[in-house]
Amino acid sequence: MSSRARVPRLKVHRLEAHHLLNLIWPGHPRTWREVPGRVLPFLRQTLRLTAAAVIAYLLTVWLTEGPIDLTGALTAILVLQASTYGTLKMGMVRVGAVLIGVGVALGLSLWVGLTWWSLGLAIFLALTLAKVFRLGDQALETPISAMLILGTTAHTVGAETRVLTTLIGAGIGIAFAVLLPAAVPVRQAAASIRRVAAALESSLRRSAEDIRSHDLTRDDVTAWLYQVNTISAELGRAQLAVRQAGEARRFNPRTIGTADMRAPLQSAIEALEKVLFSVRALYLDIERESPRQQSQGDGPELDEAFAVLLDTVGESVGRFGWLVEGEMSGDEREIAHRYRAADEALGEARAMLTDLMMIDVSDVPSLWLLREPILAGLDQVLGPLDLHSRAERRERWRHQQAGRIVATRSGLSRESLVALAKDPLSVRRPRVVPPEK
Repeated sequence: MSSRARVPRLKVHRLEAHHLLNLIWPGHPRTWREVPGRVLPFLRQTLRLTAAAVIAYLLTVWLTEGPIDLTGALTAILVLQASTYGTLKMGMVRVGAVLIGVGVALGLSLWVGLTWWSLGLAIFLALTLAKVFRLGDQALETPISAMLILGTTAHTVGAETRVLTTLIGAGIGIAFAVLLPAAVPVRQAAASIRRVAAALESSLRRSAEDIRSHDLTRDDVTAWLYQVNTISAELGRAQLAVRQAGEARRFNPRTIGTADMRAPLQSAIEALEKVLFSVRALYLDIERESPRQQSQGDGPELDEAFAVLLDTVGESVGRFGWLVEGEMSGDEREIAHRYRAADEALGEARAMLTDLMMIDVSDVPSLWLLREPILAGLDQVLGPLDLHSRAERRERWRHQQAGRIVATRSGLSRESLVALAKDPLSVRRPRVVPPEK
C-alpha cells in the first residue's frame, strides 16, 4: 500500500483516538484558553458542597455530645446537590425525595441497623413512599439516599442525635441552595455552542486540506463522515448546557433584574444543529458523486477554488460561534464587530459559491466537485447562518430586555478590583442597551 493511500487510514485512526479521549473526558478543552472556563464551574460547585458538609459537621460537633455522627454532613451534600439545577418546584421535589430516604434509613437504623433484609426493606419502603408522594422521575433519589444514610449510621449514636444531625444537614443544604444559589450557566452554554461551531469549522477546513494535498478518495470522505459524527456528541452537550441554563434561571434569586438569554442561545443551537445535518449531507453527496477512478489534469485550479470555498464556509461557521459567545457579553461595540466579521465571511462564501455555480461542468468529468448536488449542499450549510434574520430577532429581544443586567463571569478581574478600590461607582455591570429608534 502506498504512503498516499495510508494517509486517510491514519486520519481515521487519529479520529478514533480523539473519540476515545472524548469518552474519557466528554467535551474536553481543545486549547489551554478553554481550561479555566471548563474547570472553574466544577471547582465552584465542589467548594459549595464541601463548605456545606463542613459547616454541617461543625454544627453537629457543637450541638451534640458523644460519638460524632456524619449523617448531617451527608444529608447536607445530598440536599444541596439535589437542588442545584432545575426549577424551584423540581428542586423541592428532589429535596423531599432525599429527606424521605433519610427518614426511612433513620427509622430502620434505630430498629435493627444494617442487614441484608433491612437494606432490602429500606429500598422497598423508599420506592413505595416515592410513589405515594408522586416524586416521578426523582423517585430513585429516595432509595439512594436511604442506602447512603443506612450505611453511615452507627448503633452508638442516639436516636435524638441522628434526628438533630439530619435536620442540621437538611437546613444547611437548603440554606446554601437559597442564599447561595448556583449561577445561571449562560457563559458555559455560549462557550459550548462556540465549541460546536469550531468543531464544524475544523471539519470543513480539514476537508479542504485533503482536496489540496492529494487526489480525493472515498477513504477521505469516510474519515470526514467519522469526524462529523463525533461532533454530534458535542452538539448534544451544548443542547444540554442550553437546557440547564434555562432551567437554572427559573425561580433563581440571582436572575432578578438580569436579561433572559434563553432565546438567543436556543436559536443559535438550532441553527448549528441544521448546519451539522447539512455538513453530513454534503459529505454524503461528495461520496455519492465521486468517480470510481480519478481523471487527472483537467481542473486543478477549480479544485483549489472549491477548497478555498470550503475554507471560507468553515470560517463563516466558526465566526458564527464567536458571535454567539460575544452576544453574552453585553458589549454592543464588540457584538457589532463580531457581526461585521461574520457577515463578511458569509458574504464572501456566498459570492464564491455563486461564481462556481455559473461554471458548466457537464462535459468535464474531473470537475465532479462542482456538480449541482454538491454546490447545493454547500448552500444548505450556509442557509441556517442567516445573520440578517438573527439581527432582527436580536433587536426585538433588546426591546424586551432593555435595561436588564447581562450575565457576566462570576467574580471581578484584577483590573476591575483596582478600579473598584479607586472608585466604587466606576465598576458597573453591563446592561442590555435598547436599540436606537
